[in-house]
Amino acid sequence: MTGHQPLIAMRRAGLKPPFVVVTDAVRCIEADYTVRVGDEETPEVMDLRFLVGCTVMVEGINAQRVDRITKACVAAKADRVVATTHQQTAPMRLEITRITDTEGVMNWQA
Repeated sequence: MTGHQPLIAMRRAGLKPPFVVVTDAVRCIEADYTVRVGDEETPEVMDLRFLVGCTVMVEGINAQRVDRITKACVAAKADRVVATTHQQTAPMRLEITRITDTEGVMNWQA
């Protein structure tokens, strides 16, 4: 997992980010609050305590892996998790195939 250290420092300082993006994409836009999960990592055993009370956006191409990461975020007590599954339709183009939301607001499937 990469990108989580600044979030841990922020949480220890008593701050909470407006949102956190958790992705398993090999290439992704890395913003201030982006955590990348490596292919070799098992979502169910990752230490995601820094997500407690946060809004989390999970994104990835493999629906089963996105579901596993989403469940791990929920188990870590994230406040809300919106997960987007997409597929690559052309170079540099992604198409959303599914959205799930723990609040039930943004659920959608192609």
